[in-house]
Amino acid sequence: MAHAHDSMFKAVFEDPACAREHFELVIPAASRRLMDLTTLELVPGSFVDEALRARHTDLLFRARGRGADGSERERLVYLLFEHQSTDQSLMVFRLLRYMTNIWDRHVATSETETQALPFPPIVAVVLYNGAQRWRAARSFHELMEPLGDMSPKVPQFEMVLTDLGACSDELLQLNTPGGRARMMMKHAPRVQGARSLARLGPIIRAAATDRTMEHAAWLRRLRQFSQYVWAVASRIERQQVVDFFARHAGEDGRKMAMTLRDELRAEGKAEGKAEGKA
Repeated sequence: MAHAHDSMFKAVFEDPACAREHFELVIPAASRRLMDLTTLELVPGSFVDEALRARHTDLLFRARGRGADGSERERLVYLLFEHQSTDQSLMVFRLLRYMTNIWDRHVATSETETQALPFPPIVAVVLYNGAQRWRAARSFHELMEPLGDMSPKVPQFEMVLTDLGACSDELLQLNTPGGRARMMMKHAPRVQGARSLARLGPIIRAAATDRTMEHAAWLRRLRQFSQYVWAVASRIERQQVVDFFARHAGEDGRKMAMTLRDELRAEGKAEGKAEGKA
């Protein structure tokens, strides 16, 4: 199931427009004033440690920085965007490791150490859709015993956490592509049987009537939603999902869901044959 969450997260939020909308929603205004999110771009590659890459998804963006007076600056600001479906006690420690990986690359791509300075700031943003409220540390100092006068001598940062289960649907914003993804990631894992599929109806209808995307991209987004529902909802038959999309996403949505259903059936038969031969 974690793979399904990560796939949904990456498919939607690797789009700089969706990432920008999320950052504008969750990053405090005082911090946003120090970055120009209209220049946001995705940085290729992953900064997750190799051993963790199969279980964790990270997206790295960069934008031009701004001075405290709003003036443009040559320096860059990095935004590390991570998804989490479980409450991780050492999340902030893992983020610190990602940050040092990013700064390592920054130094390695600079001609001299002097040219590497000043280091670009990194804002860590985490989107969490676990069943329980987030209880783990949100800042690095929370991992330690009280530091007292030693506090200024020890590294410190605080991640920007969005706990979807603790957010109202109004805050998550159904009227944007990123908002619909947040709503889907909040509600789909809580579906228990066909009756509770109804809670996803407004999300699918909003996505189906949003024609601001090209038709091919629009169909891909509906496909992503249907794949996600199949993967994370409980006690749901594939035909029920097809029927659900037919009711809420129109004829194109029904055809897309039926095509996906047939593909999954074919994959299942192929896997069965391969296991039989083995």
